[in-house]
Amino acid sequence: MALSGLAACGGGGGAAPRTSGGGAGAGTLLPVRIVPTPHSVQVPVDVLPRVLFDGVLAQDSLLDPDTGVFRIRDDARLPATLLLDHGKELVASPSAALDAETDYELRIAALTSDVDGRLLEATLVVPFRTVDGTPPRLVAARPSDGASGVSRSGPFALDFDDPLDPSSVDGSTVTLLGPRGEDHPVAITRSGATITLVPRIDLPGNAEFRAVVRGVRDRSGNRLGTSATTRFRTAIDAAPPQVIATWPATGATVSPRARIELTFDEAVVLPGDADASPQLVTGEGEDLALGYELSEDQRTLALVPLEPLPRGVLLAAELGPDHLVYDRSGNASAAPLRFSFLAGSDDTPPRLLRASPGDGETRVDPRAVLRLSFDEPLDPRRLDPLALALAAGGVELPIAAIALDDDPRTLLVAPAAPMPCDATVVLTVRAAARAIQDVAGNVLAPDLVTTFATSTDDVPLALVVWPEPDAVAVPFDATLAILADAPLDPATVDSTRILVLDAAQVPVAGTLVRERGDRVVRFVPATPWTPGAEYTVRIAAGLDGLRKTSGNALASELVQSFRAGYRADLDPPELEVTVDGIAAPRNAGRVLSSVHLTIDLRARAGTDPSLDLSRAELTLTGPGPLPDADALFARATIGPRSLRVQLTPDERLAPGRYELGARVRDLSGNVGEAPVLSFVVADPTTEAMPFERTQIVWARFDLDRDGNGRADFDDDLLQLGLATAGDPLGSNARVAAVMRDGVLAAAHRLFGRRADGAPLGPDSVALRFAARQPLGLPSTSIAIGGFDPEGNRDRGFGSPSSGTLGRAPFDPRNAHVNENVTLTSPGLGVFPAELFLYEARVHLDVYPAFVTTFARRFLPLVPAMGGTPAGAHALDARVLAIDFDPVTASAAERARWDTIWRAADDWAVAVGTILAHEVGHAVGLVAPGTASTGLFGDATLHDDYSEPGLVMAPAIGFDAVVAIPFAFRDLDAAYLRQRVLLR
Repeated sequence: MALSGLAACGGGGGAAPRTSGGGAGAGTLLPVRIVPTPHSVQVPVDVLPRVLFDGVLAQDSLLDPDTGVFRIRDDARLPATLLLDHGKELVASPSAALDAETDYELRIAALTSDVDGRLLEATLVVPFRTVDGTPPRLVAARPSDGASGVSRSGPFALDFDDPLDPSSVDGSTVTLLGPRGEDHPVAITRSGATITLVPRIDLPGNAEFRAVVRGVRDRSGNRLGTSATTRFRTAIDAAPPQVIATWPATGATVSPRARIELTFDEAVVLPGDADASPQLVTGEGEDLALGYELSEDQRTLALVPLEPLPRGVLLAAELGPDHLVYDRSGNASAAPLRFSFLAGSDDTPPRLLRASPGDGETRVDPRAVLRLSFDEPLDPRRLDPLALALAAGGVELPIAAIALDDDPRTLLVAPAAPMPCDATVVLTVRAAARAIQDVAGNVLAPDLVTTFATSTDDVPLALVVWPEPDAVAVPFDATLAILADAPLDPATVDSTRILVLDAAQVPVAGTLVRERGDRVVRFVPATPWTPGAEYTVRIAAGLDGLRKTSGNALASELVQSFRAGYRADLDPPELEVTVDGIAAPRNAGRVLSSVHLTIDLRARAGTDPSLDLSRAELTLTGPGPLPDADALFARATIGPRSLRVQLTPDERLAPGRYELGARVRDLSGNVGEAPVLSFVVADPTTEAMPFERTQIVWARFDLDRDGNGRADFDDDLLQLGLATAGDPLGSNARVAAVMRDGVLAAAHRLFGRRADGAPLGPDSVALRFAARQPLGLPSTSIAIGGFDPEGNRDRGFGSPSSGTLGRAPFDPRNAHVNENVTLTSPGLGVFPAELFLYEARVHLDVYPAFVTTFARRFLPLVPAMGGTPAGAHALDARVLAIDFDPVTASAAERARWDTIWRAADDWAVAVGTILAHEVGHAVGLVAPGTASTGLFGDATLHDDYSEPGLVMAPAIGFDAVVAIPFAFRDLDAAYLRQRVLLR
């Protein structure tokens, strides 16, 4: 790879040819049985952890230092012998018995392989705890034992030395006791080894309490021997309780059966004498007979008339010097209160008119918001979640919220999570005080119970609508198309759920037509759209909206608009069809693998936005039985301008020649057709594919090719200011480790893998990097760091760059998997220092008139540019610490942290991209010639006619790498993914 088209990389050569390794090695090595099972407890100390795999293991691959038994506490790898039982079962035999009551992990490294070269691909971790007979022990309490001035409302926490069994933590084992040993109600939660108590009722002030835990069990089943207790004294409370809300409002008219409520800022109690309690009086001063009820938290006091209120009479509720309440500390209410209201004649409870879902309804969307419509408005202040219960199979389902719709007669109930699929669900609205009531105070009677059955899946309906959102100049003769991701329920396709509105929000006359097996709904307006007018499409969500045959609906209402144009559409859409992502100019002569075939259709409207992929038709002809156009459409993933069909390995095509056609009729009826695409399919063979198994590339960050006693990669970090000479803070090693991981993460991304190298799916390339020498596996090694070995090694800041960022031998068809890309003659590898020298020279030429992208990142760091390197700044001891938290840091600390790691990230991406480029050469990119024999490379083995952002472009710059998402060109990617075969 070169800078600005200077010297190109490439070449020839190789290493020992690869061997079959005993088979094709397709797939991933899989565990079949694990002993002990993950998260086991009470494991004997003489256990021999073992894992049975589905293949015969390559013994040398077990020598990876990441494989073994590890003590979690200090991440120490224990001395152990790794044995193979019948070749397939790995047995770890520790040199000594494990410690009791200790957490361990059996780890098997991602690069573990079988004799066919199949990799485990992701580290297998099996945590377990050895035999434990020690009861849990209280180690801390918050507030601490003996604390005073503690909040009367909590929370209170108790920390134990071992995680607790959640089934043992409840009201029978955890209590809060008052001064006389009385039990105070608390809400109890557990998280790991911590129990938290929150009083349900405010505690009295200046009183001693005990939080007591008895009989809880730790995760190993050991029961707490003696009770664990922490004592504290609550804060002194001299403030009287204050009324913060009342019901009804002053001057309101209420039901004769209404309950009058006063809500306080803290829990209250009534005086012993009813005559001294709050009163309800008539305008003539007559006291009405009352009962009193306190809410669960004792913050709301209800005055309950023992007889219906006298109709048409003005009443008043009184709280004053002679009618008091007290808080839990004994403070009497101080501020007098009197509010008046009228007793009306409405004593009829609200009546349910309609439930959605209805009683007995089936195919209910598990994500649905439940709706209950009543015959009168409900009181929005009386929506108590405790008044409702939602259950499936006898298990209570949490409710996230209840609220009134825009129409106050409709109650909305939102479950906290999707309801179980294919389940019978019961919704109960309890007829109880402080539950659902109308605005006059009439509560439900009796309970309302609705039973329904959910659908078999919880996937919401997804739609694509043409014209696209906010389209303008839509031909006035166009129709409107709606495409669903699955067949629609015909009973829900109507003009109440699908509305097309003009600018005045008046429905447009037209006809709804179902097409394509009920996946498509077409709206045909009765008259053409009015030129220049704006229209809106509204599609209802929820149980009363448009639904699939499964019953599931949109997650939210779909609303999108378009504007009609001033002309009819006479231009057909333009289409491009590709197979396995390879563009048409590179289609000729391709031979494709019969496995994982992918068809893509991309469409573009002509001069007017009238695209409509709901009418797309793909035709595939060739040997053997093939899906017809309707079958291909039914399984397609369709977006506003693209359509994709993927065939699985089980649906592989028979070898032979195929033709793929595509036609699309737009919203105005114009038909566009793509040129017929002809391609050949063959079964993949080891000779035709670059990878027989996942190939390992050993990234040699450790090489010191200039002989100065320090790794070349570390030399680069010193020049860049990402390390400090002398390492005064001891931070260089950590930054270097992060940089190594970052470079490999960037390279892995380009090969379709996770940052750690694990595959993402079928499009992941069968190639991964390792920062350490793979054991028992053939691997390519590549040097990373320093200058081009073929250039002058005595250069420094301000010196000219050789212009070559890397060099690797070109290995046609990846014939050699043990490639050595670390040689110095010829100079092979990745040369980050050459990129540094080039960017430094550009900076010196243009600064300060212009600041390059490189300078913006590295001026604060590079010593030769006046920067302070990482590890030398006054703030670096803090910001380079492994536990640094930028959220809680000072502004200066965050700025320094951002300076270091933004520069590090950009450099890692740049080096990772160069690494991917050079490895591309080493595995067969980019050969000249037609697709069946080469990959359309040019004379220098790079992408011909390359556009920005291509990994295999002949030249690269720092600005482009950090600004543009790089990727392999379509044909290169198809080769790497083994979708195109070479002959």
